Amino acid sequence: KLLREYTKYCKVIATVDSKDTYQTAELIRNCCPDVEIREVQSPKDFQELLLGSAVYVGVGEPLIAPSCFEALSLGTHVVQPRFPEPRQLKNKPITQNWTSQHPFLEQVPEPYAFTVDPLDFEALATTFRTLRHAFDSIYTEERPVSFTDKALREFYMSGEYPGREEFSISGFLKRVAGTVTKTRTLDAADWDWERGDHPQQLPLRAFKK
Repeated sequence: KLLREYTKYCKVIATVDSKDTYQTAELIRNCCPDVEIREVQSPKDFQELLLGSAVYVGVGEPLIAPSCFEALSLGTHVVQPRFPEPRQLKNKPITQNWTSQHPFLEQVPEPYAFTVDPLDFEALATTFRTLRHAFDSIYTEERPVSFTDKALREFYMSGEYPGREEFSISGFLKRVAGTVTKTRTLDAADWDWERGDHPQQLPLRAFKK
């Protein structure tokens, strides 16, 4: 239903692995024949596809895929569904409940990213009207008062948006550098639980007294 709603407001292109075992392409054709299906793109081709798109839309899966932040960094809006009920992921090294396809994306404000109730079609329609107004505020004579030309122009031209540094590669590397510079050398006591769980995988220094 969500995918069909998307097609009411924009042309939708789906990149699908033709060799997947879930017959995804066939399911999309049966559900939403208006969706254009393409093979999985190379990084360069996918980037060009994002650059030529006004909005990147999520359908709930896959969880926390990085493509939404790649889209934002290229000046493309993102719309993702909020889960009706928080999800607990099984067999994953994480205990938090997931409230949407990309929980981190919920921190990015509108009109750059939208997290919407997939069952509220009126709210979805409002989201796409807002996106259209944002786009028109830069590229047409319409000037909605809720947006600033400068902020949107910087977003469309260079992918600048609130919080970009936190989710960018450079921001990630800065956090890694901060962690590394503050990390001390491990002592034998630091390996206590690992010595009992998988001693065969530990270096010799883990057994020094």
